[in-house]
Amino acid sequence: MLILLGGCSADGHPAAGPSSGSAATAAGHGGSQLPEGAEIPAFSGTWAAEFERAYRASTSDLQRQVLRDGRVTDQEMVALQDDFRSCLESQGFTGVTFDDKGGFQFKASDASDDTAVNSQVTACQDNSLGQVSTLFYSMQRNPANEDELEIMAACLVRQGLAPAGYSAEDYGRDAPAGAFPFDSGDPRFGICVSNPLAAAQ
Repeated sequence: MLILLGGCSADGHPAAGPSSGSAATAAGHGGSQLPEGAEIPAFSGTWAAEFERAYRASTSDLQRQVLRDGRVTDQEMVALQDDFRSCLESQGFTGVTFDDKGGFQFKASDASDDTAVNSQVTACQDNSLGQVSTLFYSMQRNPANEDELEIMAACLVRQGLAPAGYSAEDYGRDAPAGAFPFDSGDPRFGICVSNPLAAAQ
């Protein structure tokens, strides 16, 4: 059984949002497949830049249809996940399920080569979910698109895990190497990763 998570970096720390200068993770590896001469919608709001980026990187009409109005509904996300599931099942994968944080799991054949599996899954991600899934769950996690480093640092202090005065600059310095002045295995760290705007427990 393989489990892949969207919206997190390889070391399990949250992928920094666009406001902190990092690229989105998980989806959108391929180049743009926009039809020649296609117009980019005039997106507005705090997530406008991310919607434009996802639209330019879109690889299917379904992705563009979902993104065009500058919002992604639950129903639209389900439609993209269904398309992704169909893509995986056409490759012989079974038991494809999703969690409420954008992660998914599936079962591959015992004879499957890991390199081939990863290649097939990545292709299905790009062609079905694109960057829309990452955008959808990022918006749920941080609706106002606040600075990722600031909300993570504030959450860690609010949860009583990081020392008072721990700043966005501190988190930006510590996160890449996972060298925190606290135990990142503490459940409170997971709370902030999943919901950095959570109140103290």
